[in-house]
Formats: sequence, C-alpha cells, structure tokens
Amino acid sequence: MTGYVINIIKERSEVNWRLEVTDTYHRVTNTFLTETITTPENAMSSKHWATQILNETGISYDITEEGLNVAPGVELGLRTAHEALFDICTYSSWYAYPNPVGTLHVGPLTTGTVPITHTFTTGTNLKEFERVQSDEQTRNVIKVYGAGGLGPTGSGRIF
Repeated sequence: MTGYVINIIKERSEVNWRLEVTDTYHRVTNTFLTETITTPENAMSSKHWATQILNETGISYDITEEGLNVAPGVELGLRTAHEALFDICTYSSWYAYPNPVGTLHVGPLTTGTVPITHTFTTGTNLKEFERVQSDEQTRNVIKVYGAGGLGPTGSGRIF
C-alpha cells in the first residue's frame, strides 16, 4: 500500500509502536476547492471535470473513459474534491478507488472485484495488522488476525 502516516503513537514499553496510515484518497477528502466552478454552456465530458478536480489534489490517477457530457450550470466548486468527484462519478456511473500502489482508478462500474493483498515478511513478530481504507465509516475496513506455530506441523497460519 502506498499511503501517508497520519499519526505515530509510542507506548510506554520501548517495543510497542503504533502507526496510523491512510491511503492516498485521504488527500481527495481533505482538499477544498476554493473557486466557484460552474460547467459552461458547451457540454464537456465527465473525464474533463474529474481531471480538473483531481489535479487540485496532487494524487496520481487513471480515468478509463470519457464518460457522459455534464450538463451546463452544474456547480462543482466551493466544497471538497471528494464531494465534487462523487457528483461526477454518480452522473457517469463511475467508481473511484485507490489501488495498493496509490493510484486512484476512476471509471465505469464493473461486476468484478478489486483484489487487495498484503505480503507479510517471514521472521517478523507481527502481532496485529489493521488496514483502514479511509477515515470515512462508509469505506471498507479489512482486519487480518494472525497466529503462528499452530497445527501439527507447527507451520504458521493466518485466519
């Protein structure tokens, strides 16, 4: 995962550290569009408007299609980039998700699933790994609980 450390907590014991990490989409939710943006009389594609919004956030992104033309007079500014992008995605039936390397993918809805994997290094004494996709409660939360040295062969397993 490519993301940002948002908090570091060192507990009393010297061996316990806690890092809170968020994905790159956090920058979209925290960017406020300070200018009034109203779509002009000549209709422009959803890709054009999504590009303008995401350029303000500074994240890497990939938009997979042009999308529908946005009607004239739609207000996109004076709110967060997330709210403006959400309107564009709703208008064109698009999704938006950051992949494990931090690139935001924006495009049409699909029926497939988005694989999210994490490789654990052998020999680490990992007690807990928690991945929170965002600080928004409506986003996915994945928790991995691990146990080592179980089973008749003594091989580690992750549940």
